[in-house]
Amino acid sequence: MASDIAVGLAVLAAVKTEQRFKREAEQRRIEEERRRHELAARIKHIEARRADGLGTILAELAELDRLRTLIAMLISEISAEPTPRLSAFLAWAKEHLAKRERAFRRKRLRMGLQLSICSVRMMTTASRSPDGIRLRTHNQ
Repeated sequence: MASDIAVGLAVLAAVKTEQRFKREAEQRRIEEERRRHELAARIKHIEARRADGLGTILAELAELDRLRTLIAMLISEISAEPTPRLSAFLAWAKEHLAKRERAFRRKRLRMGLQLSICSVRMMTTASRSPDGIRLRTHNQ
């Protein structure tokens, strides 16, 4: 009888241990799935920000090109028939183009610095594991 109780207790302990291992494995799987989901959302967010930034840069470049084209057209107009108003407008347009080009260069430099900082953050917060990509949060 005592041996039956001992066997029953051993079986019960083995079942409880197995159940605990299953719960822990399920918890790890859920945590890993959450991390993968966070990583996918983060990548999607970064891609959207990059696309928006690229759109802004391309629009600005198009505006600068249009202004350069206008200035070239004004220069040819002035050589054909010079007028004081046209000359004054041409001078203003050249100065305006120069200001916008300087502002664009400064903005591009800032964006480059922000992108490099963002890349460093991404490299320091993401680490690889044998079962996939794991993300560490900043407060770990």
